[in-house]
Amino acid sequence: MERSLSKSIRIFFLATGLVVLSSILIIAFRVSGPHTKLEGDSLPKAIASLQGRMQQKIEALNHLLTSQNGLKGPLFLSGSVRYEGQVYQATVSSEWDTLPLRTKKLVLKTVLENYRNSRQQRLKQPGEPTIIFRENDKKVAVHTILEDIIR
Repeated sequence: MERSLSKSIRIFFLATGLVVLSSILIIAFRVSGPHTKLEGDSLPKAIASLQGRMQQKIEALNHLLTSQNGLKGPLFLSGSVRYEGQVYQATVSSEWDTLPLRTKKLVLKTVLENYRNSRQQRLKQPGEPTIIFRENDKKVAVHTILEDIIR
């Protein structure tokens, strides 16, 4: 009789422990999920604000690159915030090909830092965004959480 009662108590505690552990895991996944804290009408306004801020940053970077590297025209032609702020995509001119690799890496890093900070302030989104530079229809630079690819 005591063995069956002892066995029942063990099973009860094991089942209770599994339920508690499952609940903790579910809560952890919900909290760490890639969702924005802004919803409804405030999200489009925040994205528009982020778009405007990045446009200012890109114009300043164009001016700096033109004056310091002797580019014939602006490097960045346009930029857009995509996928609710997860991605920033910019179109670059053919001047991209004239830049040395070191400068290309520095430009990608600068845009990433500017975008990450602006996105955190305006969209309240933590985490690593994706940055894409396109020339015509080909990707010439990409930053993801895993790696940087620069051509």
